[in-house]
Amino acid sequence: MKIKKFAKLSKILSDSSSFVSKNWAILFLLLIGILVPAHWFSDGRIIGGGDHFFYYNPVNVFFDYFHTWLARMNLGEPNFNIQTIFPFLLFFKFFSLLGISVVGTEVLWAIALFVIPGITVYYLVKELINKEGFLTEASAVISALFYMFNPFVMMDLLQISLRPVELVMPLVFLIWIKGVKSKSSTF
Repeated sequence: MKIKKFAKLSKILSDSSSFVSKNWAILFLLLIGILVPAHWFSDGRIIGGGDHFFYYNPVNVFFDYFHTWLARMNLGEPNFNIQTIFPFLLFFKFFSLLGISVVGTEVLWAIALFVIPGITVYYLVKELINKEGFLTEASAVISALFYMFNPFVMMDLLQISLRPVELVMPLVFLIWIKGVKSKSSTF
């Protein structure tokens, strides 16, 4: 009886170790992409002030951004920020409906802005190199880290109109390259 349990445990551990060895690069990028932004908010602070006034509670202005005139901003002004509705304001609204605090939602937003582009750049570089091996994995990880921590991104971490574009561009480029390589109109 104990031998069977030990055999099952041994199989689970060997399967998990093979999972880690196969996916070490993705796990590393996830770890970096989660720990770095989480460290910034470790004292329960948010990034706000200056041009980032609505990080204090974006849900309060959620419905204002559906109009062409922002009555609450600077004694009224035209709304040139309609693009902030998707994904930024919807992201904050969704998590506020789930009961997550503004600080928790901002942490999740920052983590998403690091993890998603990092992983898509990793797959993009692997697709471009199109070879297997440690050097391909390492170059894909280094490329992803450069994309995640480039100076343009780090200067204005939470730029709400530009960061979502930086988030999806590697994914769009990856899908485009796969479509061109497949020579299929249905990709």
